Amino acid sequence: MTKTSQNWLRHVWQFCCYICQEFVADGCMHRAAALAYTALLSLVPLMTVSFAVLSAFPVFKGISERLQSFVFENFVASSGKVVLSYIQGFTQQASRLSVVGFLVLIITAILVLFTAERTLNVIWKVHKRRSNVSAFLIYWSVLTFVPILAGFSFLLSNYITSLPYISQLFAGMSDAKIPILTVVSFVLLALALAFFYIIVPNCYVKIWHGLAGGVLAAILIEIAKWGFALYLQYFPTYKLLYGAVAIIPIFLIWIYLCWIIILLGAELSHALSVRYVLRPGPKLDGFTHAFRWLGYLWQAQQQGKAVSRLTMIKKDQEDYEVVPRELLNCLQELKLIETTSVDKFILARDFSQLSFNQLRQMLPWPLPKTILDKRLAKVLTDIDECFEKVAAMPLIAFYQ
Repeated sequence: MTKTSQNWLRHVWQFCCYICQEFVADGCMHRAAALAYTALLSLVPLMTVSFAVLSAFPVFKGISERLQSFVFENFVASSGKVVLSYIQGFTQQASRLSVVGFLVLIITAILVLFTAERTLNVIWKVHKRRSNVSAFLIYWSVLTFVPILAGFSFLLSNYITSLPYISQLFAGMSDAKIPILTVVSFVLLALALAFFYIIVPNCYVKIWHGLAGGVLAAILIEIAKWGFALYLQYFPTYKLLYGAVAIIPIFLIWIYLCWIIILLGAELSHALSVRYVLRPGPKLDGFTHAFRWLGYLWQAQQQGKAVSRLTMIKKDQEDYEVVPRELLNCLQELKLIETTSVDKFILARDFSQLSFNQLRQMLPWPLPKTILDKRLAKVLTDIDECFEKVAAMPLIAFYQ
């Protein structure tokens, strides 16, 4: 094995270890349990609202029940078919609700997205939540976009399988076994999860980062679905213990397992945006970090440009003691910088009117003992030399 391949494997191993460490540090196992419980409460409202959105479009008329069956056959473990019959009954009853009842249903459906946003904000290290109006608009876009995407994908797959050559090729096969529908279900799940990772956190997430997390989560869900079905087939412990009601704990465990996988995909999306944690050497302290990034922003200001967080991260060679997003939030609170567009920043102060001593007093981080930045090292050296000159003066000079 060459040295390059060894370095690459070590880098991949460190990256995977980082994802696992963050998964544990963020308490994703406990958060998945909370999301599973919330999702169980919101499942019927989510299904009702989603298919109410579909029924508003004439092109989707008559496919709601078929789409429900498709979803539960392709995205849920073997227990899904039994659960589907109950959910269809509940959604039919919910469709006869009054306006007030339907509004309550929407709020219940949004509850799971509210919990999910808090969890993803923890993963992405975001401490500021959206305003109520902004949050509602984001949640509503998720509730409307995902079923519409599913509806169009379902129509497209139905059209393809109805073509004469394709229909003859797969004659006698059930929908779940047709390769085209299997691919459609996988792509649809990956896109839905990518959309979830990109839209729900209250921060900018690159599209390809979200897609990477969505693809990983979709692959793991497919593997989990296969493994879960094998377990239920060869180890029917729950049926022996719970009898006829075994479907309830089985379905709850499946939802919990899915949320664990979804949060693992979210950790991958976040890890791709913070690959600086794998940089070797000492970490950049908070004061040096802020001093250096303010310099980047000043240089960009001379060219009339704004700078993104990711651009500044790429300029450095070190990892950070302070999370970049937290540092930028601090600098904004101190009114040293301000945001001009999505994740782009400019200076908010005139540096010709701000002294180094004032900056030192404003920043919450102390001067570093080990100086990693050349400019800061020169500043502190000049300050030490000036101090030595003043300190070397005769004592009488201070009393005259």
